[in-house]
Amino acid sequence: MSFGLAFNKTDEPVFLESYFRDHIRYMRASMFLGTLIWALFGLIDLWVVPKNVLPNLIFLRYAIVCPIMIMCSFASFFPHPEKYMDYAISVGILPCAFFVIFRTIVLSSAESAISALSLLVLFIYCYSVMRPRFISASITGGLMVLGYLIAVIWIRPIPQHMLIKNFFYLIMGNFLGMYICYKMEAFARQDYLKTQRLKEEIQERIKTAQELERHKNHLEDLVRERTKELDKTQHEIVYVLAAAAEYRDTQTGQHIQRMSHVCAMVGKEFGFSEDECELLRHASAMHDIGKIGIPDHILLKSGELTPQEWEIMKAHTTIGVQILSQSDCALLRMARTIAVSHHECWNGSGYPNGLAAENIPLVGRIACLCDVFDSLLSHRPYKEPWPLDKALKHLQSMKGILFDPKVYEAFHRILPKIISVLEENGYKTVLGSEGAG
Repeated sequence: MSFGLAFNKTDEPVFLESYFRDHIRYMRASMFLGTLIWALFGLIDLWVVPKNVLPNLIFLRYAIVCPIMIMCSFASFFPHPEKYMDYAISVGILPCAFFVIFRTIVLSSAESAISALSLLVLFIYCYSVMRPRFISASITGGLMVLGYLIAVIWIRPIPQHMLIKNFFYLIMGNFLGMYICYKMEAFARQDYLKTQRLKEEIQERIKTAQELERHKNHLEDLVRERTKELDKTQHEIVYVLAAAAEYRDTQTGQHIQRMSHVCAMVGKEFGFSEDECELLRHASAMHDIGKIGIPDHILLKSGELTPQEWEIMKAHTTIGVQILSQSDCALLRMARTIAVSHHECWNGSGYPNGLAAENIPLVGRIACLCDVFDSLLSHRPYKEPWPLDKALKHLQSMKGILFDPKVYEAFHRILPKIISVLEENGYKTVLGSEGAG
């Protein structure tokens, strides 16, 4: 910003628009008020002005000066005031000044002091109240002083001592007004610069925040993608391990796929959230992971197990817990719970801990029913697959004995959906021949 109070070509138009937009109401009000005061001061002429010049002064005041001031006041309502408001203020002030100078010419020399005082009042009002720009106000004030000097030196000379005194007051009053006007505009420009810097800083911070947000979202997307990949890998490993144990027993991995899927369906019917159902689906696939530790001559025996062999077979639940205890993630915690509790019975006759009723974890109760259901329909070394109607009758007979009645009811409510899943996963022959209906 230079001494002349101007920015560069880019900022100056923006500042002028904001300056006049912010002060236009104040300028408009001061112009209307000045017009009213000017008109009221004319009433004083009726008492102090000689009768021979009174008509001329009244004519000039009310027929010429007042209309010009009114038109300049109404010009403040035009669009884009930054283009003309300085000129409107100057055009409104100068006729008042020239009227005062005319009074100096037509009245006695004693009136020149009043004229000088009137010009000082115009300086103050113009510079301090109407808020024109410094450059236009300075030119207007200079023209006012110049016009007064021409009048009192060449047109109607006044005594030298009065000339010097009035000239001193006018020059000092003009410089004081110019200083006030300069400081007011300089303050407005500095405030504009601070506002612009603040806006730029805010925009920069917003931009930085947006960049950080985009970076954060990108990182979240990457983390989410990597997490999905890890989850997928983890689940694949889970099913590979579960299939390894299941393969020794059934020579197929379809049992764990179907059983875990049905567990998730029953869990959803029971009110589990989507995440909980997904966790249950993957965790239940490892319910028989402990069979890896059961010898083949017992696991694959086609006949009935001896009491000693049965005790070894029961150990697959605790072996599963030992295998799944290598990590404490949510998936393996649930898998451990299912592995140790899916052979517990509602009436307390199950193993390994003889838990009963709701002392058995809910996920274990769900896995128990779903495991038995799919096992009944599956081939085992010691049995052939059961028909669907026979398997369903057995499940119903075990309600309240082997199975939680509420789990059975939830299973029964979604039975058509479960049958649809079975038909899609390898039971078409059994369901079709033995009467799925």
